[in-house]
Amino acid sequence: MVVGDRVHVNETAEAIAAGVAGLVGDVVEIAPPPGAEVAVIGATGADAAVNVTFAGKDGPYWFAKDQLDIVEHAPVPENRIPGVEPKALKDVSGDSGEDSAAAPKTRPWWKFGRG
Repeated sequence: MVVGDRVHVNETAEAIAAGVAGLVGDVVEIAPPPGAEVAVIGATGADAAVNVTFAGKDGPYWFAKDQLDIVEHAPVPENRIPGVEPKALKDVSGDSGEDSAAAPKTRPWWKFGRG
């Protein structure tokens, strides 16, 4: 789970009481469990808490990771370097599109840096 992922809140007693059970929202922050001034839905223990926003709801809403299911992964931004062939990146489904059986091209060490 990363910032930008779209998540679904599980139907638990705590989520129902908070009025957010079954909602789908966006992860905006993952941090160590906040202090006593913020209520966390679910038991976080030493794990990180997840801040989720929902359209039409005032927040913030903090959750234990086990209270959420990923609906859609955030797309990975593509950074390009001029003159370098781009590699496959993960799409919103989490698939990189790379063929793991394909061996990378290798050159002898003495030809390194020679076109």
